Amino acid sequence: MPRKYKRRVGSRRYADYTAETLQMCLAEIRSGDISHRKAEQKYKIPRRTILNKLKGNHCKKPGKQPIFTSQEEHQFVECIVALGEYGFPINSRELRHIIKNYLSRCGREVKTFHDNLSGQDWTNAFIIRHPEISIRFAENIKRTRAAVDEPLLRSFFENLAGELKDVPPSNVWNFDETNLTDDPGKKKVLVKKGTKYPEIIRNASKTSISIMFCGNAAGELLPPYVVYRAHKMWTTWAENGPKGCRYNASSSGWFDANIFTDWLECQMIPRLKKIEGKKVLLCENLSSHITIHSLDLCRKNEIHLICLPPNSTHLTQPLDVAFFRPLKIAWRQVLSDWKNSEEGVRNTNIQKQFFPPLLLKLMEIITPYAEANLKAGFRKCGIFPLNIEEVLSRIPRSTCNPDVVQSAFLESLEAKRTAITNTTTKRRKKINVPAGKSVSADESIITEETSLDELTASFSRQDEDVVFDDNSSDDVNFEELDKDQQIEKEFMSFIEGQKNEFHFANVIREVGRFVVFSYMGQLFPGEIVAFDDEKVTINAMEKSLKMWKWPSRRDELTYPWSDVLGGIATPKKISKRGTFSVPELTPLFDLC
Repeated sequence: MPRKYKRRVGSRRYADYTAETLQMCLAEIRSGDISHRKAEQKYKIPRRTILNKLKGNHCKKPGKQPIFTSQEEHQFVECIVALGEYGFPINSRELRHIIKNYLSRCGREVKTFHDNLSGQDWTNAFIIRHPEISIRFAENIKRTRAAVDEPLLRSFFENLAGELKDVPPSNVWNFDETNLTDDPGKKKVLVKKGTKYPEIIRNASKTSISIMFCGNAAGELLPPYVVYRAHKMWTTWAENGPKGCRYNASSSGWFDANIFTDWLECQMIPRLKKIEGKKVLLCENLSSHITIHSLDLCRKNEIHLICLPPNSTHLTQPLDVAFFRPLKIAWRQVLSDWKNSEEGVRNTNIQKQFFPPLLLKLMEIITPYAEANLKAGFRKCGIFPLNIEEVLSRIPRSTCNPDVVQSAFLESLEAKRTAITNTTTKRRKKINVPAGKSVSADESIITEETSLDELTASFSRQDEDVVFDDNSSDDVNFEELDKDQQIEKEFMSFIEGQKNEFHFANVIREVGRFVVFSYMGQLFPGEIVAFDDEKVTINAMEKSLKMWKWPSRRDELTYPWSDVLGGIATPKKISKRGTFSVPELTPLFDLC
């Protein structure tokens, strides 16, 4: 049978009536209100069909009988729904294998299935028979987001109810930062049938620009605030943009504490001063947002800053839920049109002077729909009007039929969803392999018999070959400096495969805290400037003989949290020349 059946012209017509119409016809005949012939004329149902239904003939559905009963298929649907609610939805291929396992356990063999594995036709027909399930694109979420449960949300909404009491929608605001990338993404195009790899000649890069958006529950949207990745600002970067838009720059391209404070002072507070009554500002719990200065500004201007539950912005942040997706779709269209223009063809990526006009076009597209999207976002998040059921309906609950999905199965699914493995990353070990040689797994194992004393002794032997001028004791000996750096490099190479002898404190994720991090096989102290759940921006110190100092130019880079080894105390200043002591890193110099 073809996958898409088409009725042949002139073939027999069948069942030009619904099941509800047939039942109404039979009920009217049984009550004696109408005869068979009049029922045939009134409902357009053949008289022979009416007689067969009244006598109970042909009770089964016409055509080939289904392989599974309606009860079995209903259980399949219940399992599919349960798996989807717990964050582990299955695709059509997995459904076919589940059906195969079910038949094997029941000891049944279906001849129309190849090795009891259903075909794609049966799967498509199964989905059509059950409109309560459908094929959709799934979005990935982290396990930390999946761990957000009902008690956490109920506690948040209980506190939120008190804060939002008698507060009008125009006074409830939500802000969040997002980024606009330089890649318009894929799209469907018209090509010759059978073309396997259609391509579009178009420049694209991975660069992105951060933007802060803010809107309230009444549908009002503030002008955007743009942050470029640069050390300086130029006039052309802020020309021909949206009205009221502000521009800034940072070394990381992210919002740090200073830029957030500037946004608060220049855009948020001037708008809120025009509003009477209590003002509520909903935000994520980020270190760049929650600072002493920002809290003091909010207190002075009667602004109540409310943090959303951690890892729950996909449920409780209105901008994430209903505003950013239409924004990104419109941006891809604006970017695609620019890529096809003369400027877009000539430039490999978006130059910063071209961004404000593109942002203006984007705002012109989304502004007519911004009010409706913002209101929908606050409503979907259950914030205004306050309704926790809007959020709870989007997280899994253990209310499935126990006859269909056993309680143990539900518990294992819930544990699988919320479990986070606390495994530590194994340190890598450097292998010295001669050129042209290979190495096996057994040969790559570095034994721990090599002691630190032997390594120190080898360094001492190297020291004997270095001759210094006695008359230059007051000058900086560059040979000694190079030797110190070589010793540190070899020492760090050694400890990669050995137990770490350093004793660092636990990392406190706060701006201004000092930490030790690894970069290119060496350890450096530095100060936390900004961070999020995955990365941290650190202002690093540099080595000065056996001390540390701040470089003449700020050395700010972004590192993954895995490169941060631990926390340290604030470095102690020991001279007027700006040198500092870091006691936690003293073992680096004890080898010299």
